[in-house]
Order: sequence, then C-alpha cells, then structure tokens
Amino acid sequence: MSTPFFSVLLPTKNRAGLLPYAIGSLRDQTFQDFEVVVADNDDGTATAEMYFGGLAPILDDRFRYRRTGGLWMSENWEAALAEARGRFVYVLEDKAVLHPRAFELIAQALEFSNARCLVFNQAEHAAPPLLARAEAAAVAWQRHPALPDRPPPVRQISASRVIDGFLEEGWRWLHDEGPRSINSVAEIGLIRQIQEGSGRGRFFLPFAPDVTSNLLQLDLLETVARVYLPLVSFAAHAHLSLGWHLRMSLKGGFEVLFAAGGDKVAHLQRMPLGQLAVLHNLLYAEFLEVRAHARGRLRPRKLALARYFERIEEDLRDLEKFGEATAPLRALVHAVRARAKDEVL
Repeated sequence: MSTPFFSVLLPTKNRAGLLPYAIGSLRDQTFQDFEVVVADNDDGTATAEMYFGGLAPILDDRFRYRRTGGLWMSENWEAALAEARGRFVYVLEDKAVLHPRAFELIAQALEFSNARCLVFNQAEHAAPPLLARAEAAAVAWQRHPALPDRPPPVRQISASRVIDGFLEEGWRWLHDEGPRSINSVAEIGLIRQIQEGSGRGRFFLPFAPDVTSNLLQLDLLETVARVYLPLVSFAAHAHLSLGWHLRMSLKGGFEVLFAAGGDKVAHLQRMPLGQLAVLHNLLYAEFLEVRAHARGRLRPRKLALARYFERIEEDLRDLEKFGEATAPLRALVHAVRARAKDEVL
C-alpha cells in the first residue's frame, strides 16, 4: 500500500449537518494524494447516518470512518491520528472548508522549503445551512478567493519569536503564526518525535489540542514555514467555537471546563487565578503544562506575572463588550495581583 502525501484527520461531534461541506471540500481538491480519517465522536447516531446514508455512496476508499464517542476533543483528535499513514498530517475541523487548491499549494510549498511544519492563513465565512442526508452528495461550495497560479512564496518564521510574542502580547501570536494543526500541516516524523518525547505518548494534549500541539511543535522547531494564503475557512458562529465561548461569557467558559472534565483542566490549579474560565488563564496554563515536560525552546521561557495579569484584563474587557458584569472579577484579580510574591511563572 502506497503512503499518501497527506493524512487528513476529520474529528466531528454533533455536527452532522455541517460534515458534507468539509468532506465536499476534500473531494474538490486539485491535489488528490491524501487519505481521510473521520472520527465520529457524536453523542448519538446522526453523524453515522449522515456518513453512511448520505456521503458514503460518493466516497472512495481514501475515506475511512471510525466511531469513537464519549471522548474529549483532544482524545478524539488523537484517536484519528492513530490511524494516520501519510507523510504529513492535517486536522480539518467539521466546521471548516478547504480551498480547492489548498493541498496543491501546500505540497508545492513543502517541496520548495523542505519544511517539517507549514502554517497557512485562515478565513471565516457565515455558518451555512445545515444539510439533510438527501442533500449531502450534491453540496457545492463556491465562495473561495482566487489564488495566484505560481507556487506560493514561503517565509521562515522564528519559533522563538512566536513563543515570546505569545508570552508578551497574548493569544494572537499562537493563533495567527503558530502551527495549530487546523491551520498547518506537520510531518509525521515530527509528530512521532513529539509523542516519544515531550508529548508523553500524545501529540494532542488536553485541554485544547490546537494549542498544545502548537506549543509542542514550537518547542522543537527552529523555524516554522509560513505561506500567507487563505487556504482554509471556518464557519463563524459563537456556538461552533470553544474560544468564543470563553471570550463571550463566563458561564459559557465554565460550561466548557465542566464538559471537559476535571482531569483535563486540573493543571489550571497552578494558575494565580485558579480555574477562572477566561481565555488567557487557560492558554497560559497550557503553556506551563507543556513546558513542564519540554525538551527545547519552551524550557527556559518564563511567563511574567505582569504580562499574565495584563492579558487577563484584556479578557475582562472582551467579556464586558458582550455585556458581562466583571466588577467582582476585577476585584479578585486586583487582590490576587497585590498578594503575588513571584515575578514570573
């Protein structure tokens, strides 16, 4: 059996009506040397019914279905990864669609740069209507931007610069420039190296697998190859994004933590604000957890408490924009900050 160039992991949970868009964007690729592992983590049978009743008749043997169920996001991603056979691995979320030329251009960039990891731009689109099984096979997505015909230029971004930018300025550095697996491809050898070392058997660690796989790669890489083309687009709706739950509502944030389970968020206890469900408290807790077992660039990095509290203040301002009352939290943050004895974490 030949080795596919790309292994596409398509983890999905309770979004059967969106799945045909993601799969349709794979069928439309101009570069066809890939395999797909659909990891169905649904609470019921809707995704299985959509896959076998609506999609399977139009799919070939490159597409494989695996039923998981009852898993947290990071575990479901890891279950899909266990079946990957390709040279490079990509995670296509069920709410996302790829540009038809995405794999063509990524393959060209990888050939030119000989990179172990390559990051590309992401875009957003309005959440499309949910599809029924009878509509699944005929779905077509026509909203892609025109891209240049020539091979894309590749820049090398310093992994240290991304890490330091995240620690100094916050989440945008990881989101835009870091390899989050949903905006990047990773060489299978790099993934195995991480699993055998700092990942302790995993590539996608809890709580947030796009964050932890990002940090694990930055720990080992000197540079990240970067293509500034929008090759994937995500359906933009608050209920489709855990990050937006955290940015919009304290209640929504705590619901996310509760859904993950105590063992997935236990590492938040080391944070000055404990398990406070705001964005940067979670992101910096992920950093400290990954750093504890890091073997490269993360090991000497420290998080300045002043920067930590500045980012928490930004989170509170975001919450206020969505109507959240934050006065009691601000009092708590100020009290904890006043008692803090250490300057770095």
